[in-house]
Amino acid sequence: DSECDVVIDAALPANADTPPAIAALRTRLLAEHLDVSPEDFAARFAEIGSLVDTIEALRGQGDTLHGPGKTMDLLDLEKPGPLDQFIAGNELLDPEDADGFFEPLHKRGLRMRWREGLSRLRGRRRRRRQRKKQR
Repeated sequence: DSECDVVIDAALPANADTPPAIAALRTRLLAEHLDVSPEDFAARFAEIGSLVDTIEALRGQGDTLHGPGKTMDLLDLEKPGPLDQFIAGNELLDPEDADGFFEPLHKRGLRMRWREGLSRLRGRRRRRRQRKKQR
C-alpha cells in the first residue's frame, strides 16, 4: 500500500547492519501470520532456501491445539467489476498516496470529477449562448 512505502539503502556503509534486522523482521511477520515460532520459520527457511516454498511448507501447520490455527492462503483474485473500478477510479476507499488522506474532501477524486464535469457543462452552455447571440 502506498501509505507503507519504505526504502532502506542497505548498501550504504551507515546501514550495514540493516539486512539482518530486515530479515529478522520479515521472519517474525511471516511466522506470526503462519502461526509458527520465528525459530521454526527461520529453521525451515534455512533448510529450504526459498521464501515461497517455506511459506507453502508451513501453511496450515500452526498452533492447532487450541482450534484451527492462523495461516496464509492464496488470494483468489477476480477481475474488478464496474463497482470496483468506480470505487478505485474515484479514490473512495484508498487514495493514491498518504497525502490523499489529508486533502480536503472537495479536492478528492469523485467530487473533483463531478466539478470538472459541471464546469465542462457550464462551458458548453456558455458557448451555445454566445453562438445564439452571434446569429
